[in-house]
Amino acid sequence: TSAVASKVTVTITGFTHACWNDVDILLQGPTGGTDGADVMILSDVGDCTSAPPASGPVNITLDDAAASSLGTGALASGTFKPTNLEGDTFDTGAEPWPDLPRSGTTLAFFNGLNVNGTWHLWVLDDTGGDAGSIASWSLNITFGPTLAGMFGGAAVVDDDGVVELKWQTSHEVDNL
Repeated sequence: TSAVASKVTVTITGFTHACWNDVDILLQGPTGGTDGADVMILSDVGDCTSAPPASGPVNITLDDAAASSLGTGALASGTFKPTNLEGDTFDTGAEPWPDLPRSGTTLAFFNGLNVNGTWHLWVLDDTGGDAGSIASWSLNITFGPTLAGMFGGAAVVDDDGVVELKWQTSHEVDNL
């Protein structure tokens, strides 16, 4: 059965890095690949002088409906628009970072698409020489009146590291 997304949000919990603006995060939907069904949800935000914050790791929800985008200063926990401060150029990184055409930076790109299949969250330190971590992350997909959630485990980004997290999703229609 096909399930069509009407809204997608991503939450990154316990996010730390020695230099925030080294980190790029790409969400690739189940139809990703050469057709470019992927969105750069975070790239080159924050700075190196305020990382990690004195308050500890940050928890960030990326939502197109948020009031503001992430900036170039200290990162703080909250809900923000997906933000790519790198502009129209995207890092291709080291393998297995996907060298694909990008669909933009809004999660609305996934609206109207079938959510069944394997999703990938790619995390890249595009400079290296330092380290960070993500304690957990979640992908929340709304379709119709139903919300499907997928929750990931821990991921660590270290020197020149690339992390790929995969999820298989499916949806069954209940006609009660």
